[in-house]
Amino acid sequence: MDMYVGEPPTTSSCISLNIPKSLEYGTELEITGSVSLGTINALAMDISDGTGLFYLTDCGAFPLLNISADLDLPYGTYDLTAVDWTDHQSCLLLVEQTITINDPIIEVNTSTLPTLAVLNETELELVVWIWVGTGSFDRWWKGCGTVGGNWNVVVLVV
Repeated sequence: MDMYVGEPPTTSSCISLNIPKSLEYGTELEITGSVSLGTINALAMDISDGTGLFYLTDCGAFPLLNISADLDLPYGTYDLTAVDWTDHQSCLLLVEQTITINDPIIEVNTSTLPTLAVLNETELELVVWIWVGTGSFDRWWKGCGTVGGNWNVVVLVV
């Protein structure tokens, strides 16, 4: 494979890569993609903590990329740079993004509802306490709102 000289492009018509922007702690990084030109594909990746990965793939046998890697990174957000290229001179892609390693929810508790409620008189409120680690709560709804009728749900993040 020839080395490419110059700044790699950030878009490509012959390579597509899907690199997740976040992972739960302890899960593997799954990179998927495809290559349409070339016979050999190389993917080099660097993460700001010093972790690096390098993969070679036979594009003739495997034009679809499916790479798994256990990064073993602590919780936090890291800069990620990936360069993917083939032995076809014009097939090259640069991906620069961040990747967040999330701390999972470690505990959930809820309040109880009364056993008896009067229609249009009793306001029911369910409180949920969620103990989370860093960064994992952004995909959950948080706050206070009416679920329906006289039902309110309050979510407290601890």
